[in-house]
Amino acid sequence: MLRLDWAQPQCHTAATGYALTRGANRAHRVTGRVTNFVWIFFLCYAGVAQAATENSLRILTSFPPALFEPFRTEFSRLYPDIEIQILNKKTSAAISYIQDGSALPIDVFWASAPDAFAVLKQAQKLQRYFVNNRGSPEKFRNHYLTDPDGYYSGFALSGYGMIWNKRYLREHGLPIPARWDDLLAPEYQGHIGISAPSRSGTTHLIVEIILQHYGWQRGWAKLLEMAGNFATITARSFGVPDGVRYGHFGVGLVIDFFG
Repeated sequence: MLRLDWAQPQCHTAATGYALTRGANRAHRVTGRVTNFVWIFFLCYAGVAQAATENSLRILTSFPPALFEPFRTEFSRLYPDIEIQILNKKTSAAISYIQDGSALPIDVFWASAPDAFAVLKQAQKLQRYFVNNRGSPEKFRNHYLTDPDGYYSGFALSGYGMIWNKRYLREHGLPIPARWDDLLAPEYQGHIGISAPSRSGTTHLIVEIILQHYGWQRGWAKLLEMAGNFATITARSFGVPDGVRYGHFGVGLVIDFFG
């Protein structure tokens, strides 16, 4: 079986989160059930809106089925009378979908890009929902994990780094990368995959991490130099681990759960 390995250069992390959207008139009984589910399985904190009907919950997420299906399966086992409807869109399209307001109302927005929640909050598209996050830190490295105003909540701290295909690297005589700077080396030309930052909230955060770590001038210089080694830029973030897995390129920049 092919094994993908994972590295998290310089231990960069960010909060992934949940938010309630405006536009659905939900029953409190459903709200309570979903909150319990979040506490049980994320062991952190999150919130949901009230349901469009008493027996349905509509979720918009940028995460792939491999991540959300186990949660849906277990929730359905615990609460078989509630129908879970999941709409999967890339982060930028999800923001537009909620902002447009003409489509079916969404109850929960679940994504990995904190800036997406800030955009929707500013546009007044989120509903306040305060969750009792006992035992969870308020901040991580000076970043709030939950919006102090109650419009969105974190549910996990995720690392961002790189995955690689050992067999691919061995066949192409490439060393295993350990730092962002390693990906600037000429021997990696045509061997790195990334998703478009304009379409993927995950990759947007990777770009932000590099810029915050190195500063604006040095960060962009490194990103542009790294871009010279890209084999492809995928439309969706999970296209990167797929490309590494199937040997289309040897190294991919991803969030930790893809590793």
